[in-house]
Amino acid sequence: MWATQQTDGSGTGARSWLQFGMEPFEANDSQYYGAALAAIAAGSAPENYRSTPEIQEKLGMLRDYLNREYDKQSTINHSVLLWASTKLPGLLEADRQRSIIKEISDARQSDGGWELSALA
Repeated sequence: MWATQQTDGSGTGARSWLQFGMEPFEANDSQYYGAALAAIAAGSAPENYRSTPEIQEKLGMLRDYLNREYDKQSTINHSVLLWASTKLPGLLEADRQRSIIKEISDARQSDGGWELSALA
C-alpha cells in the first residue's frame, strides 16, 4: 500500500483511480475516497503494525492529505473519513467528527434514509 502512495499524501494508486462520474468510486474526487479507504485499512491493521517507525512518515502524509483536502470533499467522502477516524486514532479532531455527523444527519431524507446522489 505505501509503495504507491503519492507525494501529496493521497492514497494508493490515487492518480490512476477511474473517473467516470459514478460516485463515489469513479469520480473526480475519488482519489480522496481511496485515501480514506487506505486510512481505514491502516487503522484496521494490528497496533504493532500501525506503530512501526517505518510507516509513520507515510501515515503522517496520509493524515495531512485527508485534512488538507477536507474542505473540497463531498458528504460521501466525509462519511468515509469519519469511518476511518474510528479506526485510525488521531485522524480527526472531535469537532470535525461532530461536524461530519451533523452533515450526514442533515442530508437525511424524510423517509429516514439517504439518497446516494444527494451525498455526492
